Amino acid sequence: MENQNQNIINRRSKGIWGGLVLIVLGIFFFLQNLHLNVPSWIFSWQMLLILLGLVVAIKHKFRGGPWFIMMLIGGIFLSEEIIHWDFDFPRYGWPLVLVVIGVYMLTKRPSHNRPQRYLQEGDRKQWREDRRRWNAGSYQETVVGQNSEDFLNALAVFGGDNRIVLSKNFQGGDITSIFGGSEVNLTQADFTGTVVIDATAIFGGVEMIVPSNWDVKIEVNTIFGGVEDKRAIELLAPNPDKRLLIKGICVFGGIDIKSY
Repeated sequence: MENQNQNIINRRSKGIWGGLVLIVLGIFFFLQNLHLNVPSWIFSWQMLLILLGLVVAIKHKFRGGPWFIMMLIGGIFLSEEIIHWDFDFPRYGWPLVLVVIGVYMLTKRPSHNRPQRYLQEGDRKQWREDRRRWNAGSYQETVVGQNSEDFLNALAVFGGDNRIVLSKNFQGGDITSIFGGSEVNLTQADFTGTVVIDATAIFGGVEMIVPSNWDVKIEVNTIFGGVEDKRAIELLAPNPDKRLLIKGICVFGGIDIKSY
């Protein structure tokens, strides 16, 4: 009963935020078509990207990085419309965006810093306390039987990244695709319980190939993008002891889940 109530809450939350995005888009295009006597940059694609990034930021309580990347790209190219730089902005703007994205990737704390036991026990208060101690440098934890191969960290920026996960103690991880494509094959991986993959596709694509007996739950927010479960229904035999939770955001991109 508790899980059913939580699912209802999650669906309502998605509906609210999806409606909010549509309202923002509707107001934006409505005002644009009124041809008001205002600067043209107010109704530019850059401003739209900033507004969408702000919606994503509020939804996630300013956690994570996709909203920042969206607002960064919009802000950098919007500044050209407002300030009119003397140098060739398109030539130098994108390298600057890449540098900032690279810095974010280097400083981003991997999702596997949240141990699996917190997900299973639902002990969010303990997780927040441990995270506070981690940030303060006073948290130490020894996880038996885990190594770097148990965690996924796939990144594709203006390129492609293909991964085959062989771990039999898979702990989840991150897949990030920005103006690129990532393919992750999980058919040889195994785990027990619940693992989380945080997938981010911004002007890019992510393809995940998973075993047909995994119970896959999708909680991805999409803005001008799509998430498609392409697994054949007749081949599915979900095992409740192997639940893969896919979270993240898809903006002007696509995320596909397949099984062979």
